[in-house]
Amino acid sequence: MFSALIHRAQATVDKTIDQVVNRAIIAVPFIVAGAFATAALAFRLNSEFGPEMANLILAGLFATLGVISAFVFRVRKSPAAASAEDLPAALSTDDAEQQADQSFSQPDRELLMAALTSAAPIALPSLLRLVMRNLPLVVAILSAIFVMTRPSTEDAASQPAQP
Repeated sequence: MFSALIHRAQATVDKTIDQVVNRAIIAVPFIVAGAFATAALAFRLNSEFGPEMANLILAGLFATLGVISAFVFRVRKSPAAASAEDLPAALSTDDAEQQADQSFSQPDRELLMAALTSAAPIALPSLLRLVMRNLPLVVAILSAIFVMTRPSTEDAASQPAQP
């Protein structure tokens, strides 16, 4: 009775997975090309302007790209915001804003929780083995983050006293 529906759902999932994998395969060479182009631009800017100015130019370029992409994604309407416009006028603005802010519907949340609870017993032991095998590296990274984010109180002590 439900076999046709199940087969159709499987075909849809398979098609979606194939599309995602194909797009990832297509995107990888472009990402590598972008990395080489960035490296070439960095070498060129280093020879023209020196290392400090070249790094500042590249930082500004990537910050500008980030702001532009954030603006584009912010301006583009999300499906949740579009469905909030179609709500009846009887709903208050608070209800409409609350529904527009939700990124997952209730069935999506239940499906996500079911996937997480079924995958956790399988993934957790391998994740723990991975962390335990690389424990010195994890501790080194965590200690470096701790040192870098610690407020510096020695700045005033390291400056020479004014005569």
